[in-house]
Amino acid sequence: CYAVNFDIENELSEKPFVFHTKDYIKFFELFKNAEYSWKNQKSSYSLKCKALLYEILYKMQTEYSIDYLNNEKYEKIKKAVNYIHEHYTTEQLSVNTLSEMCNITPEYFRQIFKSQFGVSPIKYINELKIKHAEELLKSDISSVTDAMIMSGYSDISYFSREFKKMYGTSPKKYKSLQNIHANPK
Repeated sequence: CYAVNFDIENELSEKPFVFHTKDYIKFFELFKNAEYSWKNQKSSYSLKCKALLYEILYKMQTEYSIDYLNNEKYEKIKKAVNYIHEHYTTEQLSVNTLSEMCNITPEYFRQIFKSQFGVSPIKYINELKIKHAEELLKSDISSVTDAMIMSGYSDISYFSREFKKMYGTSPKKYKSLQNIHANPK
């Protein structure tokens, strides 16, 4: 759970509220990048953190103002979405297989999926895998190779590229940074 505290000069005109994001993985990625910048404190880190915070606020405002996909369309892909969450680490999932599961064309499946989650089905699956790997790397249990395999990847270079795209660093370096923060000397 991430918390960002603000000092506000004027009283709030609205009561606090909660809304669920479509692309929670993107928000998670932005928060993780802000956390990484804050912990590493390289030059201009505070500006980087502020920039990421403004990007988060912008995306929240944009997403909040968009009308959500109606339930009827989501129901068409719900079975596949549940299947993704149950099998993304153990099976190679394809859009064709997922769309067949829902009895719709791959093109229509992609369209509904992207309107619901803000990304393509394959990108969504890859982001789930990388987030799972990141959680494993934060624990003392998994090596980089174990995290790769347990997240559904078989190619270390592809895994490393995807991980670096999402977290801005290699899995090996990320793991070593987690160990430093967990065991300061």
